[in-house]
Amino acid sequence: MIATLRTALITLLCLCISAAAGYWISARTITSIKEQTNHDISNQLTMLKNDLGLELGHMSNALAFLVDQINLHDPIQDIQSTGTLSEDFLSFLRTSTLFDQIRLLNMDGQEVMRADYNNGHPALATELQNKSDRYYFREGLKLKRGEVYVSPFDLNMENGHIEEPEKPTIRLLQPVYTPGGEKIGLLVINALGTAILTHLQMEMAASSAQHVSLLNEEGFWLAGPEKQDLWAFMFPGRENRTLANQAPQAWQAISRTKRSVSHDHGGTYISDTISPADLFSNFGLRVNGPTRREWKLVAYYSDAYIDARVAGEHHMMMSGAIAFGIAIAIIILSLQRLIRESRLHRLAEIRSLEAKAEQEKTAAMVTIAGGIGHEFNNILTGIIGATYLIRSKLADRPELQARLHTIDHSCQRAAGLVKHLMTFAQVDIFEKSGLILNELINRQATAIPRPDNITLSLDVTPAPLYLEADYNKLEAMLQHLLSNAIDAIADKTAGNIRLSLAATTADTLQYASLTIEDNGCGISPENLASVFDPFFTTKPQGEGVGLGLSLVHGVVHSLAGKISINSTPGHGTRVDILLPLTHAKNHGNAD
Repeated sequence: MIATLRTALITLLCLCISAAAGYWISARTITSIKEQTNHDISNQLTMLKNDLGLELGHMSNALAFLVDQINLHDPIQDIQSTGTLSEDFLSFLRTSTLFDQIRLLNMDGQEVMRADYNNGHPALATELQNKSDRYYFREGLKLKRGEVYVSPFDLNMENGHIEEPEKPTIRLLQPVYTPGGEKIGLLVINALGTAILTHLQMEMAASSAQHVSLLNEEGFWLAGPEKQDLWAFMFPGRENRTLANQAPQAWQAISRTKRSVSHDHGGTYISDTISPADLFSNFGLRVNGPTRREWKLVAYYSDAYIDARVAGEHHMMMSGAIAFGIAIAIIILSLQRLIRESRLHRLAEIRSLEAKAEQEKTAAMVTIAGGIGHEFNNILTGIIGATYLIRSKLADRPELQARLHTIDHSCQRAAGLVKHLMTFAQVDIFEKSGLILNELINRQATAIPRPDNITLSLDVTPAPLYLEADYNKLEAMLQHLLSNAIDAIADKTAGNIRLSLAATTADTLQYASLTIEDNGCGISPENLASVFDPFFTTKPQGEGVGLGLSLVHGVVHSLAGKISINSTPGHGTRVDILLPLTHAKNHGNAD
């Protein structure tokens, strides 16, 4: 009877305490849901804005380069320069999916040259058109040197009609001059808005809002949830399809400020502004035109949407609190009998979760590194190619060649970073073959550069040690270990690195025992536990990416080896690696 009463009292007490705590936490949490939602959406809009800024940055770079080429050679008068410029036009269209057309107009609006993307098959147009009746040509004639005109983001028109299928387009115009300073025409670049909008819509789908829209400065939709609202200003009878008409109070706040949060039409509107004028000013260009062109990123969620989230959070927290109270009561009543079993079970569960989390984190890091390396490599290819093209055409300009050399040197440094990322991303991809570890270590130790104040002593057994491994991965592993040792003692007057290799036996198995020891600055105990984590580094910003020891750990682990690091701050670091050996007969001619 007493035991039953005690059980009931403990259970009731736990439920009351948990319910009260759950209600208090729920009340405080619910009040911050809207603020947190708005904060998250604002950050997401900033990311979208930055992505669009990168796209416009690519366009401005292309425009500036081609204008400089034209100003140098006067292709309207010089047939040979025209041929050179046409190759530049086609090169840009081949290497980027962002551009649809590049045309050069004379002062009468007649096309002197036009290159078309042609769905991935760039070619020079044979039938040239006169664009003197187009609004962008008239605006372009007003431009001065260094000014650029950004057209409205609209649908492309051919022969007075909207092109089918619809082709969203942004046009950039800049005047061109002879070497003598005479204005001779306009360079016009048509950017494929479809590529920009497709990328934008993919990122919009991940927003915390119900939907995200892109609008022009007049409130017309360029991208949004309702297809019939898109590009309404291009179609007669749709002129009233604007956010200003749908939610006038919200549009008033959106149109007057760069960033805003407003409530209207049964929901919340959060906005940010993209200004081509501000972007192009970063590249030394002044945007000119009849209006200051702006685009608005607008996120929306309804009151019902956020109320459902609030109700769900409240229900979830109260249910969780009650369940927690019941669980606490059960734990208290069962504690004396199950304390040891629960502790052991919990310990095993924690270890399992930690191992799983570590695997997931490493896999995510590998995926991110591979994706970043791939995309960055594509960008570098374009930069290096463009730099080579510019250098070849400016061979007689030594003052520019020096700057181009700086660009090329920076690209090579970036390429080295990409190589690290791609190597880390492919740490589990091996092309194993038989090799002699002694030869690889001797070759690598003599090849790696080091300052004169650093001495490298080798103690490598002459007996060949055979491994079944990926030669390139082992070479990269040694490079990272030796480079880390060199960096650690770079500031010492007399630095010493000892590299030893010998055969050993552990757990009845034959191993190659590799040791690299230095008398450098050492690693603090708090950092030593994290040295194998991807992207962890103790080097100053810009001097390391934190992938070296992670790659080393991955290579050793993939070979069923073992690695340990011992270090004392101010005295140095020692790395010990055991790699399982194979028999020479499995290698054939290992030489």
